[in-house]
Amino acid sequence: MQNKFRVLVRLNRYNQYQYTERRVSDLLNIMRQVKYGLNLPESVIEEAIILFRQLSSKQDLKGVRTKDLALVLLYVSCKRAKIVCPLRVLRSMLNIERSKSISRLLGIVRQVVGGNDIAIKSQEELGRFLQKVVNSLRLNDDVRFHVTKLAMDIVNEGQRKRLTNGRTFYALVASAVYIAVTLMGVRKRQRDVAETSGVTDVTIRNRYKEVISRINIIIEV
Repeated sequence: MQNKFRVLVRLNRYNQYQYTERRVSDLLNIMRQVKYGLNLPESVIEEAIILFRQLSSKQDLKGVRTKDLALVLLYVSCKRAKIVCPLRVLRSMLNIERSKSISRLLGIVRQVVGGNDIAIKSQEELGRFLQKVVNSLRLNDDVRFHVTKLAMDIVNEGQRKRLTNGRTFYALVASAVYIAVTLMGVRKRQRDVAETSGVTDVTIRNRYKEVISRINIIIEV
């Protein structure tokens, strides 16, 4: 009986190894398509696979769709690498609708790797994303400088007043840029900002109303 038990243990380990490696292969196929589409570095893919191995050693992931798993792993990996890559953009690339299963899976990852590894906390990352949005609007140098400074001031004040968290960070930045260009007298649509920020114009409109109602904006001339 002891010999049979040892054989069963070895067989179970082998099957688990085979399953894990097959899942890694499937994940790599999906992630590499996203990598080429968004021009992500290879290090993000490597980090995502390491995260998967950590998760699979602690959680039963057999019922999780491979696409959903790839989405969450890439999202967290980008966050750790301080690469701006909104969840909305990844969902669009993978053709995945917003769902509770994604939120639950993200919660599982938080438990395994820790919430602080996922939360956006880098001012450098914030600045890169804001600059990306501003640059896409094709403003002249002088206006771009003032828009960037004003938008950053609005975002910083929004963070101080707790208007942002892991879910609304990008919307706050996008609405701050829209407010800044409007105050500078530049005619840009909410849709123009939405297209480059990955945030819908409806979301920008809602965040815009919240920001201007909570923040006193003073422009020195």
